[in-house]
Amino acid sequence: MYRNCVIAFIMLFALAGCSYFAGEDEKDAVARVGDHFLYPRDLAGIYGENMSAEDSAVVRNNFVNSWALRQLVMEKAEMNLPEEQLREFEKLIEEYKIDLYTNTYKEALVNSAMDTAITNSEITSFYGMRKDNFRLNEELWQFRYIELSPDFGKLDDVREKFERFEPEDRESLEEMAIQFKSYSLEDTIWAKKTQILRKIPVLALEEHENKIKKSHFIELEDSLGVYLVYINDILERNDTAPISYVKPTIKQILLNKKKLDFVRNTEREIVEEALSKKKFEIYGSDK
Repeated sequence: MYRNCVIAFIMLFALAGCSYFAGEDEKDAVARVGDHFLYPRDLAGIYGENMSAEDSAVVRNNFVNSWALRQLVMEKAEMNLPEEQLREFEKLIEEYKIDLYTNTYKEALVNSAMDTAITNSEITSFYGMRKDNFRLNEELWQFRYIELSPDFGKLDDVREKFERFEPEDRESLEEMAIQFKSYSLEDTIWAKKTQILRKIPVLALEEHENKIKKSHFIELEDSLGVYLVYINDILERNDTAPISYVKPTIKQILLNKKKLDFVRNTEREIVEEALSKKKFEIYGSDK
């Protein structure tokens, strides 16, 4: 709670100034509160496109009044808050500034200088050493399906090609796909059972439970359509997740580790450079 108040105070402090450039001519100022001035440059971007003169004047006045209020509240705060609290705020403001600068700089270095490529061999090696950590918490299917309207006229032809599923059959089905209500023929990709059942709710009915098995063709129908489903493979809960399914997760883990190592190495190089140039020295202390 206290830190939230401090952050709010920091934001008030940051917003109160608006102009940070010394040497501007005060006669060009839009408004003044004490020694603080608001300049036309500070108003850039506050107006909407095609705004009328009257609306622009309202927006300008609201902005100026809001700026003035922040200045005045800031002034009151500096006058009335306890000195100890103000010193603590100054310390936290400085810490916030340092964190903001250093974290932004590190992120810029990562984005510009770090090699973000993660190879398949790195992913395979990581997976191989930690297979037991990749246990499924829900069932996965490899499957294909086609949903057709109840009055679809070429059902027999589609069914035959869907079941046989030779390369030429798949190509033909892809060409016909505009006639399907929905479909997916990518039966080597693992998908969550929950997502599949949301897509094809009729499969979730208890009466069809015994039809859900590996290497099995299912044809179902309800008032909304006809569903052709082929379940290529099933992985149960607590089975080892296939590498293709966890590959994006592993890639992100390796990338995060790479970033962390890069930042640590960069920090060490910065310190070593400062020490070698006598820019950073550690003095002995009497015990």
